[in-house]
Amino acid sequence: IQQAAYSLLLKSEKEAMHFRIGRMLEKELSDTAPASLVFKTVDQLNRGAGCMTDRHEQIELAMLNARAAEEAYSACAFTPSTTYTQESLAILDNGVTAWRDHYTLALTLNNLLAELKYCQGNFNEAMEITQCIFKKAKTFGDQFIAQTCNLKSMMLHGDFDGALTTCLRLLRLLDEPLPRKPSMSATAAGLIMTKKAIRKKSNEYISSLPPMADERVVKCMEILAILASVTYVSGSDYFPIVNFKMIRLMLKYGHTDISPFAITSYGFLVYAILKDIKQADRFGQLGLSVASKATILRPSYIVYAYIYHWRYNVVLTLDPLITAYHEGLASGDIEFAGYSALTYNVHGFHSGQVSIQT
Repeated sequence: IQQAAYSLLLKSEKEAMHFRIGRMLEKELSDTAPASLVFKTVDQLNRGAGCMTDRHEQIELAMLNARAAEEAYSACAFTPSTTYTQESLAILDNGVTAWRDHYTLALTLNNLLAELKYCQGNFNEAMEITQCIFKKAKTFGDQFIAQTCNLKSMMLHGDFDGALTTCLRLLRLLDEPLPRKPSMSATAAGLIMTKKAIRKKSNEYISSLPPMADERVVKCMEILAILASVTYVSGSDYFPIVNFKMIRLMLKYGHTDISPFAITSYGFLVYAILKDIKQADRFGQLGLSVASKATILRPSYIVYAYIYHWRYNVVLTLDPLITAYHEGLASGDIEFAGYSALTYNVHGFHSGQVSIQT
């Protein structure tokens, strides 16, 4: 009955009704309002947007769509987040006037849309959006989110040389350069400096490091984490140099979300280079212990793909790897979801267990 009655309304009447409902819901919105209320409000106002003729009202709706997009992105609901982002950009016109008159909002929305396209596997679209951001963004800092998204897309496109060159350039801009070419001497020097820096540092000391406050170094850690993936997958000799740099920066400046990945990767290298399985296991478990729910995927993969089976039964790695696979798909970390699936199959084959079901 309700649907039949609704179908009898004219388009203008439907828009007016949705607009009134949206305005009533909007009165209940606050900075701490639940995401469900934000979504309901924005959905109603979007359907009644034809009733808005005042440009100020339209910009407020664009900002509400941006809020809904970020709420949905935080919940890993990438499709509705994309819809809200595109709706907001459409209201802004996403042209010259959007970047000129609403620069911060346009930048935030384009950064978010690029990340969403990456998480959904649309790498070409993600790279197109980042190129637009590079042209419009005013500063290096404003470009940074787009730079990281572009690098991840380049890597999953197989452009390892381009990603490597870009990472090295960005690190130079951030005053944390790496050697222009990897070498045995650079690797040995990095290992010696890192072992000296971490020597006599207990697990408790490392776990209790303060949060990293220097934004420049936070950006460096993000670039180094991407570079670690690029260099490992491509077989570059840069990989240990990159990891040693991350560990030294962490010990000097404190923890970031990258720290668990850096610590577990160091554990992997301790075994790969020094064959010290006890210390490798120590750093693997330490990395897992300092990870949060949001940062557990990558360190978990490193531990159960490269460390755990040297000391314990390989069968015990299967459940953590399949969990990492599903968490990677859910969170949009396509790269490590793929690695986890591959390693699950390898370990499953060698242990005589059933391979992954997709």
